[in-house]
Amino acid sequence: HVSNDIEKIGTYLETMNLSGKLTKSEVQQFVEISQAFGLNPFKREIYASKFGDKFSIIVGFETYIKRAERTGKLSGWSVTTFGDINRQNVADSKIKKGASGINEISLEETPDILASLGKLKSKKQILAGFALETNNEIANAKTKLESKNLDFIVLNSLKDFGAGFGTDTNKISILTNEGKTINFELKSKSAVANDIADHLVTISPNEA
Repeated sequence: HVSNDIEKIGTYLETMNLSGKLTKSEVQQFVEISQAFGLNPFKREIYASKFGDKFSIIVGFETYIKRAERTGKLSGWSVTTFGDINRQNVADSKIKKGASGINEISLEETPDILASLGKLKSKKQILAGFALETNNEIANAKTKLESKNLDFIVLNSLKDFGAGFGTDTNKISILTNEGKTINFELKSKSAVANDIADHLVTISPNEA
């Protein structure tokens, strides 16, 4: 059960490192939605995010999965991250100074999991990827989109101020397999996640 104490909820939401202070009406909206869907913010089942004037309400990932499972239409889900390269050889003991070959590190490409999934994807499945680029961003992202048989790819560039690693913000573009490019402004990473989820919902089939 979610309390009707707007001030208490508002104080709690401020501890969640929001980028902007919520208004009383935004807190009221958050409480009403939480109550309507039986979600408890104190159990991290629902979150609030605000960057600038944009206010977003986000359902926790585990909560989303549990409720999707109840519908009987969820066939499964998978999220993974994997390095592009790996060390070719790993020493089983300490390498001593003066040993031969210590100035060289041999690398090898890792299996392309995303491309493998693209070959197996059915018409009822949606496959998305991410591209972090430093040059020729759009061209490189389009190549990944097509070669890996993705429905869309989320692109961000390290050239954009406030994007990438070491910040609480990000700036993305979504490239679709229909040739569309959707650009988003710089915003909090939680708001970026919300934009990606919104796009996923818009292209999801009505039936699993």
